Amino acid sequence: MKTRYSARRQILVGILASMLLILGGVGWIAKTVSEHETKQIFSARLATSARVLEALVARQLENATISSPIVITLPPELEQPGNDHAAETGHPYENELVFQVWNSAGVLLAKSQYAPSTRLGPLVEGFNTTQANGFLWQVFALESGPIWILAGERDDVRTEIARDISLGIVVPLLVGSLLLLLIVNTLAMKSIRAVEALSHMIASRDPMSDAPIVGRHMPTEVEPVIKGINALVVKVREAFWREQRFIDSAAHELRTPIAAVQLHIQNALRAESPLEKQASLENAQTASRRVTRMAEQLLAYSRINAADATEEKDRFRFSDVCQEVGAMMQPLLDTRQQHLEFDEKSGATIRAVRSKIERLIQNLIENASNYGASPGTIQLTVRQSADRLELVVENDGDPIPDVEKERIFIPYYRVLRNDSSGSGLGLAIVQEIANQHEAILKVEDKAPGQGTRILVSFPI
Repeated sequence: MKTRYSARRQILVGILASMLLILGGVGWIAKTVSEHETKQIFSARLATSARVLEALVARQLENATISSPIVITLPPELEQPGNDHAAETGHPYENELVFQVWNSAGVLLAKSQYAPSTRLGPLVEGFNTTQANGFLWQVFALESGPIWILAGERDDVRTEIARDISLGIVVPLLVGSLLLLLIVNTLAMKSIRAVEALSHMIASRDPMSDAPIVGRHMPTEVEPVIKGINALVVKVREAFWREQRFIDSAAHELRTPIAAVQLHIQNALRAESPLEKQASLENAQTASRRVTRMAEQLLAYSRINAADATEEKDRFRFSDVCQEVGAMMQPLLDTRQQHLEFDEKSGATIRAVRSKIERLIQNLIENASNYGASPGTIQLTVRQSADRLELVVENDGDPIPDVEKERIFIPYYRVLRNDSSGSGLGLAIVQEIANQHEAILKVEDKAPGQGTRILVSFPI
């Protein structure tokens, strides 16, 4: 049972899976990079803030003797909860960035409005992480003489900003991917409509029509399919007409010998003497043999014409096949007082369908016997010329007229002389087998005005 599947669905699933895999990787990389970069930026900002404070504030507070620290407040509009947009007076995120100024005696000299009163971290220069007022803080400490400046930022604010940056990168990618998937689906459906139209066009065709399919407004990818279908239509049409011609020709060719058999049988039934009856039965037997031979040749011709290039070919010595076929044909030649001579001048091998080569040699010998002198000699020679192997079959008797040498390979064409008869298919079968093996056929006189020579040249 054949498995059916949707090409559109397969394409969409493949694109979706690829996009999820790629975008997932891109999202993870974007998240990792954005978190890393924001932390670097925030840490640099902390350090910069501390150095600015050290330059502008710490030296003025160095000798302060106040009892309470100076608190630096923010404008009221920056203290509104849920507001994260910049204003003319500053940015609400300022309340998340705090600082403290301590002296070496542990007295808090100054701080930002939202900085805790407890020390943000140890008085050790550099970056550190500490817990204060229920929040996790990233702190940078800077020593300036007897003054310590601590700049801190809440860690959850860092995480929130990094997450917002990641979402700002990934969400547009996801939305764009969904839109891309929608567009691809639309284009795929539009392309598949052409295939569906082609399928409907083929399904609605008249089975007897051999007109080529003409696809209008078809994508270029479908054109090879249309060309392949049209080529198949041509092959089917040729096969149909070939079979039709074969049936018509077979009916025509068999009609005469069958009628002859019937006539001889009727004569035998009406015979007035045993001698007349015996003669009519012998004539009927001869005619029936001709019908049998004709049927065999018709079937052989049909099978060889229907053969394709996928037939398995073997490599074998050509001369061995010639000897085997010659030995098989010798009894028939003896009845006609003909002698077969075999001359092997090459033991080369060829790659071919052995059964067809046997049929080719058999038909050539039989044709030479039918149209050769009786008594006479049939010469079979195997020789090699350059990169080709040649089979030469010669007989005695009258040569074939030049005007008929090209016609003898036409199916059902016969050169009748010397009271010989045939089906007209023997050499047509030889021609077809030669074509299937890329062999070349040539017909010439054996000698000026004497005999016939047929040469078959095979590539080695």
